[in-house]
Amino acid sequence: MLDPKKQAYWAEHERRWQASGLSQRQYCELEELSLSSFDRWRRLIRDAGAPPAKRATPQRLTLVPAQVEAQTGREDRLVLKSPAGWQVTLPDTWGEEVLVRLLPRLP
Repeated sequence: MLDPKKQAYWAEHERRWQASGLSQRQYCELEELSLSSFDRWRRLIRDAGAPPAKRATPQRLTLVPAQVEAQTGREDRLVLKSPAGWQVTLPDTWGEEVLVRLLPRLP
């Protein structure tokens, strides 16, 4: 039997991954998760008969002016910060196509 707390944790990550439009690898890098753990838990939950994660309803993205700041020691990362307080840290190796797919999925 699966631990309900762990099952809920990984099910939420699956829901967020599906809503993100990213590959599993990109999502795990973004969330600093082990790809093998993420995949293993997805299979465990599926095999346990849990209902599949639902895709989130697309929401309209409102872009606002951004302030770009240099971050010492973090040159390999791109940090997106919202006025609402959330932030997304991305590897700067991700290309423009990933950002184009990611931005419309942000709250």
